[in-house]
Amino acid sequence: MLAYIGAAIIVLPTSLWLYTRISSKKPQVFAKADSALFVRVKNNLPALQKVYRIPWWCPFGDVQTIVNGALRRCPLLPFVREVIEFADGGALGIDWLFADDCKEDAPIVLFLPGITGSTRDCAYILYPAQEIYARKWRVVVYNPRGLGGVHLRNKIAYNSVRHDDVAEVIQRISSRYPNAKIVGCGFSMGGMVLWNYLATCTAESAVLSGAMIVSAPFDPLSTTTSLESFFAKHVYNRHITKKLVEFAERYREHFENHEMMNFNNVLKSVTIREFDTHFTAPLFGYDSVDHYYNHAAPNKKVKKIPVPTLCLNADDDCFSPREAIPTEEMKESEMVVGVVTRGGGHTAFLQGLCPNNSSLVNQILVEWADMLINNLQ
Repeated sequence: MLAYIGAAIIVLPTSLWLYTRISSKKPQVFAKADSALFVRVKNNLPALQKVYRIPWWCPFGDVQTIVNGALRRCPLLPFVREVIEFADGGALGIDWLFADDCKEDAPIVLFLPGITGSTRDCAYILYPAQEIYARKWRVVVYNPRGLGGVHLRNKIAYNSVRHDDVAEVIQRISSRYPNAKIVGCGFSMGGMVLWNYLATCTAESAVLSGAMIVSAPFDPLSTTTSLESFFAKHVYNRHITKKLVEFAERYREHFENHEMMNFNNVLKSVTIREFDTHFTAPLFGYDSVDHYYNHAAPNKKVKKIPVPTLCLNADDDCFSPREAIPTEEMKESEMVVGVVTRGGGHTAFLQGLCPNNSSLVNQILVEWADMLINNLQ
């Protein structure tokens, strides 16, 4: 018996190591071949020229996603909270991180978290924020209304397409630091919000020098269908929906008497699609959940992106199915570069032997932002 156990201890890690060595590949890059942006990317993003080595101990997308969400330690960083008040009576929190000797014109990276995320609990934001902070740049983390410790004051909540608050936050940041270049970085649903904001802007009105979109679901309908498979439904979907229902319950005084909403059905939701059907769609005036998903879908707006934008996705991310990533449209765009890795999961892209190591996201973000901010050709 001990011999079998000993053999397994040797064979399993060796097999996983061999599997990851064989399956690891260079990221695929989708961009217009003769565009100036593609040339700049080839010249200034060495991370895209190297093989992404999938960790042997974390070889599959679901494993990376779970480790990223459950096992990565959230570093303690000296954020300073600012509450942004809006004319409609609502408010949200943004968290600033910068060194005491930070220059007035130091670059700024604005992070947008995923569907129920905030500064407090998103390791996938805190690690790249830590690297930006170390460069003596400014970090701002955007917390949607009702999240991150700022109470929801009215029935105006958040979704994947509403970007009024993001636009106002960007304008306020720019007004405070008019000589600083700003780069946006959105994760998952935060990436959708950032994308939908950019799709309504011109290059000048966007204010941002560019953006990076990480693990964004390009087609919400494909995403919800993917998340309703047996494993994803029980591991991800129900967990996220539970948090969404808790959000609605926490602020029920704003929603339970909404004329277009059956609040009891909201509380009974067990999938994201059900929650969006009973809560998000009626709250924001959509005829149906499909109407909402079609309006929010980034894959239909590639041509509308006015500033350099890099999209990072993994081919094993069930939140953003590979077939829904608009790679053909990206190859026709002057402003969008798509990067698809072999492995990486959802917002994870882990590297090395420790989950707290610098991820591929960190490396690409620093190289991409450096290219944009310093106008590297």
